Amino acid sequence: MSDRDANKTHSTKPTQDWLGWLLLGVVLLLVIGIRWRTLDAPLERDEGEYAYIASLMLRGVPPYAEAYTMKFPGTPAMYAAAFAMFGESTRGVHLGLLVVNVATMVLMYCLARRWHDGPTSAAAAAVYGLWSLTPGLQGTSAHSEHFAVFFGLAGYAVLAAAVERATYSGVAFAGRVFAGGWLFGVAVLMKQQAAFFVAPALLYLLVEVWRRTESGKPLARALTGTLALALGVFVPFAGLVAALWRWDVLETFWFWAIDYASTYGVGNQTHFRTMLGIAYNQVGKASLLLDALFLLGMASFAWNRESRRGGTLAWCLLAGGSVAVMPGLRFYNHYFLFLLPAASIFAALGLMSLVRLLEAAWTAPFPQMWRAAFLLLVVGGIAWANRLPWFQSSMVGLSRITYGNNPFPEVIEIAKFLRHVSSPGDRLLVFGSEPELYFHAGLPAATKYIYMYPLVERQPYAKQMQAEMIEQVELARPEYCVALYVTPSWVAEAGAPDEIFRWWKNYRHEHYDQIGVADILGRHATHYYLGERWRDYQPQSNVWIGVYRRRDLTPAEPRN
Repeated sequence: MSDRDANKTHSTKPTQDWLGWLLLGVVLLLVIGIRWRTLDAPLERDEGEYAYIASLMLRGVPPYAEAYTMKFPGTPAMYAAAFAMFGESTRGVHLGLLVVNVATMVLMYCLARRWHDGPTSAAAAAVYGLWSLTPGLQGTSAHSEHFAVFFGLAGYAVLAAAVERATYSGVAFAGRVFAGGWLFGVAVLMKQQAAFFVAPALLYLLVEVWRRTESGKPLARALTGTLALALGVFVPFAGLVAALWRWDVLETFWFWAIDYASTYGVGNQTHFRTMLGIAYNQVGKASLLLDALFLLGMASFAWNRESRRGGTLAWCLLAGGSVAVMPGLRFYNHYFLFLLPAASIFAALGLMSLVRLLEAAWTAPFPQMWRAAFLLLVVGGIAWANRLPWFQSSMVGLSRITYGNNPFPEVIEIAKFLRHVSSPGDRLLVFGSEPELYFHAGLPAATKYIYMYPLVERQPYAKQMQAEMIEQVELARPEYCVALYVTPSWVAEAGAPDEIFRWWKNYRHEHYDQIGVADILGRHATHYYLGERWRDYQPQSNVWIGVYRRRDLTPAEPRN
């Protein structure tokens, strides 16, 4: 079979269509049920960052104006849209993720269905939906990768539709490719690393145009497609730059998202090795069954003609996803979501390769029976392996399974206390990297540094960042402060400036009284001593959170 034949759209059969949609529907119901159950899972810090910035945007505050971030503002905009539809809450965040995740699964099915039968396409969508839910990939949290993958897949879907018909006029072809490029450009606004989708997408476009010579003008179409794709990718970024210039925050954006972001993680070999170990132990072992099917699916290209259908798309997805994981050499779990579209297609092909062996030895009572049975068996096996986080644990337990002793549940309780004792107009300083506390408490930040990480990294801007933050806090004189004595909330690097810690010790003693503590004794035990319960309690562990109130703030009792 030629490469061109291998990429032809799979023939449509009624049985394959209804069975494929039925299987997809079953898995969608399962995924929706799991995500619905975990709507109240505590926000982690990236979610808190996006949620806080989104809440500012809904109040007319431009991105980067009151909260510094090295990320593009696409994901906060998606959060803002979710808040507008579902309410400004944790549930609103996770309902937005549910919608995007389900839409991505349907996109996976439709893309795979161009080349494969219904059950194989349903398997690709099912694998994506379940793999993207696993604790190893922190899948119940609304990370930016979920949104970037959705728009990236939509871009590929539009490109596939553009190249499949040689009868399209030059203008129609260019318009469809431009639309695909625009979707890739939007994906970049969700997460900068999605820019690495573009080169493989261009390769896919050129290969498919060159194979489809019916029009007799492959070179002209290739040049037209290249220009249209590049223009489409550029337009969303140009629109962002124009908007930020209009809002007078372009210089701030450029520093944080371009200048500072280019230094992120560079040269820290110790951190690289640590992250690589985490990636292997948590992401690599998220589902050993799916890992095995993924490897089998890649190998099946060597002997199976059906696997080679749509091979150009699958390998381009793998190339783009692999490179998108790499920048900065910081292999955080959720970065690997970029790999899932390709990995899911390969895993589905691996599963169907096994099924074909069974079909050759044992004739099924009705067509496609073994394909449906094996898919449901794999789905059931993955669900059983993840029964504790998906079906049995509390939301606090889910947070512990996914994030260990990170203080995400504790932040919620502290936020409730701050809501009780604070007044409108009060400001909050979170001395640590837990921006979700600003969102939960509903209090504006006393500094634009909602993360402490940049200040304690060994990077050229750290010292000036510390000085600017100190100046902002002293000018704002926040009524309340929350200090996190929790390692993951700082991750201070050796050799980084430490003036910020000396300043905090003196500033706290001069201006603040402690009014509470959350003592994290382990995964299943946290002692809260807040307000009236606070009687000079001394933490029993070295992982705790202190709550402080400005000394010259009166009256001392709750005021709302």
